Amino acid sequence: MVSAYTDIFSKLNDYMGIGAVMVFYVAALGLFLHTASRKKTIAAYLWYALLFGVSMLNPVSVYVLSKLDVLGDFERFIWLLLPPVVISAGALLLYEKEKKLYYLLVLFLLFSGVKIFNDTEFEKAQNIYKISQEAIEISDIIMRDAQGLSADAEVVPNQPMEIDECPKAAVTDPLCEEIRMYNANIRLWFVREGFGDSYQKKYKKVTNMLSRNNTEIPVRALTKRMKKRGFTYVVLGDWQTLTGNVEKYQLDLVGEYGKYRVLKYTPKNTFRVEQYADVEGYQCMSYVIHSAEGKVIVVDGGRAWQSLTLVDKIKEYGGYVDAWIITHPHDDHMGVLASVLEAEWDRSEIGIGQIYMGEFDYDAVDAQGLRTDAVHYLLGNLEKRDNVTTLHAGDEIDVCGLTLKVLHTCNETVTANSKNILNDGSMVFVLKGKKRSMLFLGDIADNNENLRAEENITDDKIGQGSSMGRLIADEILAAYPEDVDCTYVQMAHHGNSLLPDYFYEAVSPKKAFFDAPDWLMENRNKDSGMPSYYTTPHYRDLMKKLGAKIISYSNEKAVIIY
Repeated sequence: MVSAYTDIFSKLNDYMGIGAVMVFYVAALGLFLHTASRKKTIAAYLWYALLFGVSMLNPVSVYVLSKLDVLGDFERFIWLLLPPVVISAGALLLYEKEKKLYYLLVLFLLFSGVKIFNDTEFEKAQNIYKISQEAIEISDIIMRDAQGLSADAEVVPNQPMEIDECPKAAVTDPLCEEIRMYNANIRLWFVREGFGDSYQKKYKKVTNMLSRNNTEIPVRALTKRMKKRGFTYVVLGDWQTLTGNVEKYQLDLVGEYGKYRVLKYTPKNTFRVEQYADVEGYQCMSYVIHSAEGKVIVVDGGRAWQSLTLVDKIKEYGGYVDAWIITHPHDDHMGVLASVLEAEWDRSEIGIGQIYMGEFDYDAVDAQGLRTDAVHYLLGNLEKRDNVTTLHAGDEIDVCGLTLKVLHTCNETVTANSKNILNDGSMVFVLKGKKRSMLFLGDIADNNENLRAEENITDDKIGQGSSMGRLIADEILAAYPEDVDCTYVQMAHHGNSLLPDYFYEAVSPKKAFFDAPDWLMENRNKDSGMPSYYTTPHYRDLMKKLGAKIISYSNEKAVIIY
């Protein structure tokens, strides 16, 4: 308690000690005490000052705020809100009594006030933000990596973002203060000499470690505190070196500019999910999930012509796929795996641990006669492998430390009612981490022009879903109501489905992945560019209404962290 008060009044003294602020504050108080005019106005100001001081500085408030770990935010009210109010009241009284003196004072402030808040450590402004270019470039490096953007993508600071989507960075002094002023989307661990280290014990050691005078930073202590507080990035100056067994910790160089470098810390048991677009501009489904410990999971993989690209990415992550999960055997989902098995790259180029697929009634698929030749080709080489596991609705297994739970596979409801058994029989599953989860819907609730005409599903009725879409949604929601509530969702059938809105409302995701290029997102025929029957715009708007961030191939390689 004593240390908290000491810190508050120390900052108040620092603030008041800058330039003429203290003089104005004392003079304004003097005017209050020696004037009789405008009594009601003065009384209002004095009551404000009195109530503010009592509410903020009484022991109960200080104790509660310090326990909530928010005293650092509220304390600035003491030295930012109270003095300006008193000074403004004093200025009002001065204007009434001594107008000439008032105008002289204004002129004095115009010529000298600019020096009140300037510090000699800042160089001349290099841009309209009056922030060093190093701060801007380092900030942009962090944002691009956090959002999975390309190295040359434009970054606009201070955009609306969910608090848990904002990257958290421990930035060395003095760059920390500049980034704080430039981009509020980056959550900073404040590193500034004499700031926030009197009572915020959990911040104190990192504050001291990353001060500008410290040249050696113990990597074990730094990463331990970053992991505890959920910080991903650390920015160091060229005068600072990490000491200790640096190789033991997953700290990767993300980028550098000027005399600063950005390192990204990935704790163990953390999974990074990356979405990949079709290289020829079609729709497909391809996800690579990898952990700091080197575990790799592939979901579907995309068309055969993406094989080299995906295999190279797998090699980059160690050359071994611990689990390859297939939602259903269509070429835009399973093409890469079929090519890898056909060429026996799984025995020469990369390794594959387990292949997981949902159960299917292939007799019903053959009877329906939709793309059966392609299906048999895709499935052919699986029969030659002994590492294939068939999963059923309700199965729950551990996959590389994540929990995979199956919510839907091909069943009697699908075979009896579906016009496209392969799509509607897709394996629906959720991958759960410690804090986040992602729902994969494959291609369920298939949409096509004939079906919409048959069921009279006009644009204003898309949200009702198709009869098959409602059947699947109702089965999943009835059997697994708690499991569908996920942090992220892979939109059914590339976003071009007929799944009822109430299903997605139950999911209520923070991010929605549309495995779709722009022509599909905008309901345009890929070749002609003319409007088509795709339902993607409806579900895009629904996701926006639900507050989810939209991810499609326009922001390819979008990244989320489990």
